[in-house]
Amino acid sequence: MPFNLRHRRFPITYELDDAFTVDRRKEVRKTLTQSLEKALGDIFKSEEFKRDAKPARPMKALELAALHRKDVDHQNALEALQFNFAGGQQWARNLIETIEARCREVQSRHRLHFEFAGKWENETAPYFVARVTPQLGLHVSWNQPSPGSLKDAKVSIGEYQGRLVLPGEPFPQMPNPPRKTSEVSYEPTLARGGGFGWVKVGREDKEPEFISPDDLADYCVCRLIELLRR
Repeated sequence: MPFNLRHRRFPITYELDDAFTVDRRKEVRKTLTQSLEKALGDIFKSEEFKRDAKPARPMKALELAALHRKDVDHQNALEALQFNFAGGQQWARNLIETIEARCREVQSRHRLHFEFAGKWENETAPYFVARVTPQLGLHVSWNQPSPGSLKDAKVSIGEYQGRLVLPGEPFPQMPNPPRKTSEVSYEPTLARGGGFGWVKVGREDKEPEFISPDDLADYCVCRLIELLRR
Protein backbone atom coordinates (compact mmCIF):
# COMPACT_ATOMS: atom_id res chain seq x y z
CA MET A 1 0.00 0.00 0.00
CA PRO A 2 1.27 3.56 -0.64
CA PHE A 3 1.03 4.51 3.04
CA ASN A 4 1.85 2.99 6.42
CA LEU A 5 -1.02 1.68 8.59
CA ARG A 6 1.04 0.14 11.38
CA HIS A 7 -0.24 2.75 13.86
CA ARG A 8 -3.87 1.93 12.93
CA ARG A 9 -4.25 -1.62 14.19
CA PHE A 10 -6.82 -3.90 15.68
CA PRO A 11 -7.10 -3.98 19.50
CA ILE A 12 -4.27 -5.75 21.30
CA THR A 13 -5.65 -8.78 23.11
CA TYR A 14 -4.36 -11.15 25.78
CA GLU A 15 -5.63 -14.13 27.75
CA LEU A 16 -5.22 -14.39 31.52
CA ASP A 17 -7.08 -17.26 33.12
CA ASP A 18 -7.48 -17.65 36.88
CA ALA A 19 -5.97 -21.13 36.60
CA PHE A 20 -2.69 -19.84 35.13
CA THR A 21 0.45 -20.42 37.19
CA VAL A 22 2.59 -17.52 38.41
CA ASP A 23 5.18 -18.22 35.67
CA ARG A 24 2.47 -18.34 32.98
CA ARG A 25 1.04 -15.03 34.23
CA LYS A 26 4.52 -13.48 34.01
CA GLU A 27 4.84 -14.69 30.40
CA VAL A 28 1.49 -13.17 29.48
CA ARG A 29 2.42 -9.87 31.12
CA LYS A 30 5.79 -9.81 29.33
CA THR A 31 4.19 -10.50 25.93
CA LEU A 32 1.51 -7.85 26.51
CA THR A 33 4.14 -5.30 27.57
CA GLN A 34 6.19 -5.94 24.43
CA SER A 35 3.09 -5.62 22.23
CA LEU A 36 2.10 -2.32 23.85
CA GLU A 37 5.64 -0.94 23.57
CA LYS A 38 5.78 -1.79 19.86
CA ALA A 39 2.31 -0.33 19.21
CA LEU A 40 3.11 2.91 21.02
CA GLY A 41 6.48 3.11 19.27
CA ASP A 42 4.77 2.83 15.88
CA ILE A 43 2.36 5.62 16.86
CA PHE A 44 5.10 7.98 18.04
CA LYS A 45 7.16 7.34 14.90
CA SER A 46 4.23 7.91 12.52
CA GLU A 47 4.19 11.02 10.34
CA GLU A 48 0.64 11.72 11.49
CA PHE A 49 1.72 11.95 15.13
CA LYS A 50 4.77 14.05 14.31
CA ARG A 51 2.62 16.44 12.28
CA ASP A 52 0.02 16.92 15.03
CA ALA A 53 2.39 17.00 18.01
CA LYS A 54 2.95 20.49 19.37
CA PRO A 55 6.35 21.46 20.78
CA ALA A 56 6.39 22.20 24.50
CA ARG A 57 6.31 25.88 25.37
CA PRO A 58 9.51 27.07 27.08
CA MET A 59 8.96 27.77 30.76
CA LYS A 60 8.74 31.35 31.94
CA ALA A 61 11.19 32.61 34.55
CA LEU A 62 8.59 32.64 37.35
CA GLU A 63 7.42 29.13 36.43
CA LEU A 64 10.97 27.79 36.48
CA ALA A 65 11.66 29.53 39.80
CA ALA A 66 8.49 28.05 41.31
CA LEU A 67 9.49 24.57 40.14
CA HIS A 68 12.95 24.98 41.65
CA ARG A 69 11.43 26.19 44.94
CA LYS A 70 9.27 23.05 45.09
CA ASP A 71 12.32 20.86 44.44
CA VAL A 72 14.30 22.56 47.21
CA ASP A 73 11.41 22.34 49.69
CA HIS A 74 10.92 18.67 48.89
CA GLN A 75 14.62 17.93 49.38
CA ASN A 76 14.64 19.78 52.72
CA ALA A 77 11.58 17.80 53.84
CA LEU A 78 13.30 14.53 52.91
CA GLU A 79 16.39 15.49 54.91
CA ALA A 80 14.23 16.41 57.93
CA LEU A 81 12.44 13.07 57.59
CA GLN A 82 15.66 11.28 58.53
CA PHE A 83 15.27 12.59 62.10
CA ASN A 84 11.60 11.68 62.51
CA PHE A 85 12.58 8.40 64.14
CA ALA A 86 9.37 8.05 66.17
CA GLY A 87 7.25 8.66 63.09
CA GLY A 88 8.93 5.83 61.16
CA GLN A 89 7.96 3.23 63.72
CA GLN A 90 4.39 4.52 63.78
CA TRP A 91 4.20 4.37 59.97
CA ALA A 92 5.42 0.78 60.06
CA ARG A 93 2.80 -0.05 62.69
CA ASN A 94 0.07 1.54 60.56
CA LEU A 95 1.26 -0.49 57.57
CA ILE A 96 1.04 -3.76 59.49
CA GLU A 97 -2.41 -2.87 60.83
CA THR A 98 -3.56 -2.19 57.26
CA ILE A 99 -2.08 -5.50 56.05
CA GLU A 100 -3.98 -7.34 58.80
CA ALA A 101 -7.23 -5.58 57.92
CA ARG A 102 -6.77 -6.42 54.23
CA CYS A 103 -6.08 -10.07 55.09
CA ARG A 104 -9.28 -10.27 57.13
CA GLU A 105 -11.23 -8.72 54.27
CA VAL A 106 -9.78 -11.20 51.75
CA GLN A 107 -10.59 -14.15 53.99
CA SER A 108 -14.11 -12.92 54.70
CA ARG A 109 -15.04 -12.22 51.09
CA HIS A 110 -13.36 -15.14 49.37
CA ARG A 111 -13.10 -17.84 52.08
CA LEU A 112 -9.32 -18.17 51.71
CA HIS A 113 -7.45 -19.97 54.46
CA PHE A 114 -4.11 -18.83 55.81
CA GLU A 115 -2.81 -17.94 59.26
CA PHE A 116 -1.48 -14.48 60.06
CA ALA A 117 -0.71 -12.13 62.92
CA GLY A 118 1.14 -8.87 63.52
CA LYS A 119 2.90 -7.48 66.56
CA TRP A 120 3.83 -3.92 67.44
CA GLU A 121 2.92 -3.19 71.06
CA ASN A 122 6.02 -2.49 73.15
CA GLU A 123 8.14 -3.50 70.18
CA THR A 124 10.94 -1.44 68.67
CA ALA A 125 10.53 -3.44 65.45
CA PRO A 126 6.90 -4.05 64.41
CA TYR A 127 6.43 -7.12 62.26
CA PHE A 128 3.83 -9.30 60.52
CA VAL A 129 3.91 -13.04 59.80
CA ALA A 130 1.62 -15.16 57.61
CA ARG A 131 1.61 -18.88 56.84
CA VAL A 132 -0.18 -20.17 53.75
CA THR A 133 1.04 -23.73 54.38
CA PRO A 134 3.06 -25.21 57.27
CA GLN A 135 6.18 -24.77 55.12
CA LEU A 136 5.51 -21.55 53.19
CA GLY A 137 5.01 -18.02 54.48
CA LEU A 138 5.53 -14.27 54.31
CA HIS A 139 7.36 -12.03 56.80
CA VAL A 140 7.10 -8.22 56.90
CA SER A 141 9.40 -6.38 59.30
CA TRP A 142 10.49 -2.85 60.20
CA ASN A 143 14.27 -2.43 60.42
CA GLN A 144 15.74 0.74 61.96
CA PRO A 145 19.52 0.46 62.51
CA SER A 146 19.81 3.71 64.50
CA PRO A 147 17.22 4.46 67.24
CA GLY A 148 17.64 8.22 66.71
CA SER A 149 17.48 8.34 62.93
CA LEU A 150 15.61 6.94 59.93
CA LYS A 151 18.82 6.64 57.94
CA ASP A 152 18.82 3.21 56.26
CA ALA A 153 15.49 2.36 57.94
CA LYS A 154 13.24 0.17 55.81
CA VAL A 155 10.35 -2.27 55.67
CA SER A 156 11.43 -5.69 54.37
CA ILE A 157 8.99 -8.13 52.76
CA GLY A 158 10.36 -11.66 52.58
CA GLU A 159 9.07 -15.01 51.35
CA TYR A 160 10.21 -18.06 53.31
CA GLN A 161 10.40 -21.79 52.79
CA GLY A 162 9.91 -23.51 56.13
CA ARG A 163 7.72 -23.01 59.16
CA LEU A 164 7.44 -19.40 60.33
CA VAL A 165 6.42 -18.72 63.92
CA LEU A 166 3.43 -16.41 64.36
CA PRO A 167 3.50 -13.71 67.07
CA GLY A 168 2.25 -15.24 70.31
CA GLU A 169 3.17 -18.81 69.41
CA PRO A 170 5.79 -20.67 71.45
CA PHE A 171 9.09 -20.76 69.63
CA PRO A 172 9.87 -24.41 68.83
CA GLN A 173 13.26 -25.99 68.37
CA MET A 174 14.08 -25.99 64.67
CA PRO A 175 16.96 -28.10 63.33
CA ASN A 176 16.32 -26.42 59.95
CA PRO A 177 15.22 -22.79 60.32
CA PRO A 178 13.07 -21.18 57.59
CA ARG A 179 14.97 -20.25 54.43
CA LYS A 180 14.41 -16.88 52.81
CA THR A 181 13.66 -17.33 49.11
CA SER A 182 13.10 -13.69 48.12
CA GLU A 183 13.00 -10.24 49.66
CA VAL A 184 12.19 -6.68 48.65
CA SER A 185 12.55 -3.58 50.81
CA TYR A 186 10.92 -0.13 50.93
CA GLU A 187 12.10 2.98 52.73
CA PRO A 188 9.94 5.85 54.05
CA THR A 189 9.63 8.99 51.96
CA LEU A 190 7.44 12.00 51.25
CA ALA A 191 5.52 12.77 48.07
CA ARG A 192 6.33 16.02 46.28
CA GLY A 193 2.83 17.24 46.93
CA GLY A 194 2.99 16.21 50.58
CA GLY A 195 1.95 13.00 52.24
CA PHE A 196 3.88 10.04 53.58
CA GLY A 197 4.66 6.94 51.54
CA TRP A 198 7.32 4.43 50.53
CA VAL A 199 9.87 3.91 47.76
CA LYS A 200 11.59 0.71 46.71
CA VAL A 201 15.18 0.39 47.93
CA GLY A 202 17.91 0.03 45.33
CA ARG A 203 16.48 2.01 42.39
CA GLU A 204 19.25 4.57 41.87
CA ASP A 205 19.06 4.63 38.07
CA LYS A 206 16.04 6.93 38.14
CA GLU A 207 13.73 8.66 40.57
CA PRO A 208 11.99 5.85 42.46
CA GLU A 209 8.24 5.43 42.21
CA PHE A 210 6.23 6.73 45.17
CA ILE A 211 3.94 4.10 46.73
CA SER A 212 1.15 5.02 49.12
CA PRO A 213 0.82 3.12 52.44
CA ASP A 214 -2.43 1.53 51.26
CA ASP A 215 -0.87 0.36 47.98
CA LEU A 216 2.12 -1.14 49.80
CA ALA A 217 -0.21 -3.02 52.16
CA ASP A 218 -2.15 -4.32 49.16
CA TYR A 219 1.11 -5.38 47.50
CA CYS A 220 2.03 -7.43 50.60
CA VAL A 221 -1.33 -9.22 50.59
CA CYS A 222 -0.99 -9.88 46.84
CA ARG A 223 2.36 -11.52 47.51
CA LEU A 224 0.67 -13.64 50.15
CA ILE A 225 -2.10 -14.71 47.75
CA GLU A 226 0.48 -15.56 45.08
CA LEU A 227 2.10 -17.93 47.59
CA LEU A 228 -1.31 -19.46 48.23
CA ARG A 229 -1.79 -20.06 44.48
CA ARG A 230 1.41 -22.06 44.08
